[in-house]
Amino acid sequence: MRVSPRDLFADGLGEAGGDGDTYQKMLVANTRTIVEGLGGKYSAFKP
Repeated sequence: MRVSPRDLFADGLGEAGGDGDTYQKMLVANTRTIVEGLGGKYSAFKP
Protein backbone atom coordinates (compact mmCIF):
# COMPACT_ATOMS: atom_id res chain seq x y z
CA MET A 1 0.00 0.00 0.00
CA ARG A 2 1.36 3.40 -0.97
CA VAL A 3 0.83 6.27 1.47
CA SER A 4 2.37 9.08 -0.54
CA PRO A 5 3.32 9.79 -4.15
CA ARG A 6 6.79 10.81 -2.91
CA ASP A 7 9.44 8.24 -2.02
CA LEU A 8 11.18 8.13 1.35
CA PHE A 9 14.94 8.43 1.65
CA ALA A 10 15.77 4.99 3.02
CA ASP A 11 19.13 3.80 1.74
CA GLY A 12 21.08 7.02 2.00
CA LEU A 13 21.06 10.71 1.33
CA GLY A 14 19.69 12.28 -1.82
CA GLU A 15 21.55 13.99 -4.61
CA ALA A 16 23.47 17.20 -3.96
CA GLY A 17 21.16 20.21 -3.94
CA GLY A 18 18.04 18.09 -3.36
CA ASP A 19 15.62 17.73 -0.45
CA GLY A 20 17.69 15.01 1.19
CA ASP A 21 21.28 16.03 0.55
CA THR A 22 22.09 16.31 4.27
CA TYR A 23 21.02 14.10 7.15
CA GLN A 24 18.88 16.87 8.67
CA LYS A 25 17.16 17.70 5.35
CA MET A 26 16.55 13.99 4.74
CA LEU A 27 14.79 13.65 8.12
CA VAL A 28 12.64 16.70 7.39
CA ALA A 29 11.74 15.45 3.90
CA ASN A 30 10.80 11.99 5.22
CA THR A 31 8.73 13.47 8.06
CA ARG A 32 6.86 15.71 5.62
CA THR A 33 6.20 12.80 3.25
CA ILE A 34 4.79 10.64 6.05
CA VAL A 35 2.68 13.39 7.67
CA GLU A 36 1.12 14.55 4.40
CA GLY A 37 0.68 10.99 3.19
CA LEU A 38 -1.38 10.16 6.27
CA GLY A 39 -3.58 13.22 5.72
CA GLY A 40 -1.93 15.60 8.16
CA LYS A 41 -0.67 19.13 7.66
CA TYR A 42 3.07 19.65 7.73
CA SER A 43 4.50 22.93 8.95
CA ALA A 44 8.21 23.56 9.12
CA PHE A 45 9.81 23.95 12.54
CA LYS A 46 11.27 27.39 13.14
CA PRO A 47 13.33 27.74 16.36
